[in-house]
Amino acid sequence: MINANAIAIAGGAVAASLVDALTDKGLLTEDDAARVRAKALQLLTPYTMTSSDAEAACRIITDMLVGLAKTRGK
Repeated sequence: MINANAIAIAGGAVAASLVDALTDKGLLTEDDAARVRAKALQLLTPYTMTSSDAEAACRIITDMLVGLAKTRGK
């Protein structure tokens, strides 16, 4: 049986890749991509007090947002 954490990690990687691909094709702006990641962070934040996995996911999303801001010069 596949581990639930592995499924979550795979899903997150696919979602992140999709956002990047849509941005590269011009179907999403960089602001749209940032909003998608910020919304994911907002949805996960309430679970960080009870789940170390949610806390780790929030750190990863925050790193993505910081990286995006750095590449945009903000």
